[in-house]
Amino acid sequence: MTAADLTELRKLILGQTLKLAKNTSWKFIYNQDINDVVSPWDLTEKAFFTAHIETEVKHDFTGIKVGDVNLNAILNAADQSTRARSEKMNMYIQDEFVESNQSKIVEVKAGDLKSLYGMQFALDMKNGAIVNDIRAGLMDVKSQNYHLFTDKNGQQILTFSWNTNELLDVKEDDVLFELVLMSGKSGSVKEMLSIRNGQNENELIGASYGVQDLGIEYRNSQHVESYNQLKVFQNVPNPFSDITSISYYIPKNDIVNIRVTDVDGKLILSRKESKQAGNNELLLSRASLDNRFGVLFVTIGTTDESATIKMIMME
Repeated sequence: MTAADLTELRKLILGQTLKLAKNTSWKFIYNQDINDVVSPWDLTEKAFFTAHIETEVKHDFTGIKVGDVNLNAILNAADQSTRARSEKMNMYIQDEFVESNQSKIVEVKAGDLKSLYGMQFALDMKNGAIVNDIRAGLMDVKSQNYHLFTDKNGQQILTFSWNTNELLDVKEDDVLFELVLMSGKSGSVKEMLSIRNGQNENELIGASYGVQDLGIEYRNSQHVESYNQLKVFQNVPNPFSDITSISYYIPKNDIVNIRVTDVDGKLILSRKESKQAGNNELLLSRASLDNRFGVLFVTIGTTDESATIKMIMME
């Protein structure tokens, strides 16, 4: 196995390609060669015989499914074999309301996961939602680990495959990675994305290299609507270098005043927005903050009250 082999296999898993460019789906090896421990290479893959009427020719070959490293390939439609798995493990996402055409950073957290060597899954985007980007958390997710494409119905699909050589230990609320989601219709995050069955196996490789089913659980927002006053939560990520998200809660429909200042009190950004009661989100980018690096203060205020948080933008 080479790095190029692994790259080709990942492309196949993600659906970026439908076949191995430099290989076939199956290899058929002459059994006599397989038993030859003296010269195991250059194995015979073809049989030659002279055809005669009413002559039966027998050759003993073994079929090898290319890329089937854990021997679980489905040989035909009648194959009903299943893999022994332990209980399903769920990552979790905080379920929140998102307004139409709004950008939302969705944190995918470890949940039931304790440790992992790798995972793969597929997600359906619904109600016109799309994923614009995926950002690393504890998992060093890169562009080669996922594939975004649109099916014939215009629905976006995300396929994901990631692995590491060193076991990654995680805790329940650790952020594994982030989805930069653009909503279509207004609704909850749960209504906009869900685990997809049939695209590929949704599975996790844990500490013992065992395979477990992988899912996503949606939990009610911690920013519960029982608040009777303004609540402003710490920006995520913090520190940040490109874009950050600030969640806040307002108890009634109101005009929200947003101000960002530096440590000297110099105004960097001032904005007024009409917002509905409940959970809201403020996205701040490097450009909107005029590339002001260092400690910044964000004040969010309503007609009745205001609150300030401190954040750090890095170079």
